[in-house]
Amino acid sequence: MIQELLKQIFQLQKKSNPGKNALFNPPLEDAKIKQLEEILDEELPDEIKLLYSFADGESKEGEGLLFYCRWMSSAEIMDVLKFSQSLVKPKIPYIENPAISNQIIQQLVDLFVAQIPKRNFFGLKKSWYKLVFSCGPGSLSGPALYSTDKTMPNKHELLSISSEVYSEMEEKIDILQQTEKSSYPWDKLDFTVYSTGQYELNRIMYQSEDFANLHSTPEASIKKIYFHNKWLPIFSDHGGNHIGIDLDPDINGTKGQVIIYGRDEDKLLVVSNNLTDFFKLLLDDIKKSENSILLNSTTHLHDQLRNMLYPTL
Repeated sequence: MIQELLKQIFQLQKKSNPGKNALFNPPLEDAKIKQLEEILDEELPDEIKLLYSFADGESKEGEGLLFYCRWMSSAEIMDVLKFSQSLVKPKIPYIENPAISNQIIQQLVDLFVAQIPKRNFFGLKKSWYKLVFSCGPGSLSGPALYSTDKTMPNKHELLSISSEVYSEMEEKIDILQQTEKSSYPWDKLDFTVYSTGQYELNRIMYQSEDFANLHSTPEASIKKIYFHNKWLPIFSDHGGNHIGIDLDPDINGTKGQVIIYGRDEDKLLVVSNNLTDFFKLLLDDIKKSENSILLNSTTHLHDQLRNMLYPTL
């Protein structure tokens, strides 16, 4: 049934837009189903298996078969799921190879300490108390030099870092991150280095929620994060936003519900309880022909669905 619903949607779109071609991949192979299930760590919903037994999404030459949103292939789905998995942080992170990590960290510390000006005061080397900086892939805050333990934060000296030193820092950070990412996938390093040679290091891991000023509609139906390794993307807008299946809903949600989510979506939406109902929703509107919202609008499909289902948002 779900295959026939999708075919009807494509056919009615083509009738409205004769130049639109439906270019499908061959059906999804059993081996690919197993790969998807291994990544998800659970069995695919039956309606997804049935849908992809018709075709493994649209071909690379496809134009975006669902109102210019792309029906994703299994390879594209796996790429998104792997990205989502990379955002999952361990509950108890640890350093797998302390000796290697400490060596790289010491190199970073030495690199920044070497940037402290070698100045003299009445023939004596001027002392300093601590150096504070934060760094991560493509980012640097500081380094701020504190002359004494009584130096206020607004009185520190901000050191100048050359492009050569910055490049060397990036190289060492990349090596350290690659060394530790499997057991401690940090996003930023906070350093405090003392003139005694000792240092304090705090590894910062961002959680998805740290970035999110998100809303779920209905309330508490979708977990308030941008990406989830249990959200199965089916349609893509080519810009990092998806219509997909939620296999790990929030307390008021239903497993298997169809949701709108992605990097530009601050308002997470449930559009139906399952994919079959979603296709029926689309067909009910398309069959209105001249009165169809979907056929007679040039706005983004996600916005059209939002206006259809939740006009007060």
